[in-house]
Amino acid sequence: MNAKRRAFLKTVAVGSTGSVLVNALARPARGGDKDRHFTFLGGIPRVGGPEVLLLNGCGDFNAGSVAGGGSFTIFNPDPLDILAFGTWQADELISFVPTEPRTFGAHAAGILTIAARAASPMPEGKGGKVATVKIVCNLPGLQTGESEGVTVTLEDGTTFSGGIGTLFS
Repeated sequence: MNAKRRAFLKTVAVGSTGSVLVNALARPARGGDKDRHFTFLGGIPRVGGPEVLLLNGCGDFNAGSVAGGGSFTIFNPDPLDILAFGTWQADELISFVPTEPRTFGAHAAGILTIAARAASPMPEGKGGKVATVKIVCNLPGLQTGESEGVTVTLEDGTTFSGGIGTLFS
């Protein structure tokens, strides 16, 4: 990895963690295990490729549904080139597997998997592309057994995966 890419990704990671914490701390705590909020932000590399996915998202979910979305940019860091960008929205809750115990104060840990759709714009008129988004959140004493972060798998099998700040509240 070249020095420019390392510096860029380090900047994204440091800024992302602060943004996630500020967003999460600004939300009121909710009791029980019914409605939860998810938040994430960061840059994750493509598995087996040079591209990076900048991704942010937030939304709400419960046992039967999910609502939310965010924005994305897929780029090649060397030479710097934007390949796709736009917004995405959550379409369907696939699963939520909480840790036991489920909460740590006002926050929760677990693995949330959702179906999402790119809303706008995609290159060459490829809007509406479907992806699976897996969000893993670990907290002190509440570990899922997987590394914290987000994995995005596009319908063509392209996968982006990496450790970025995630939080369920």
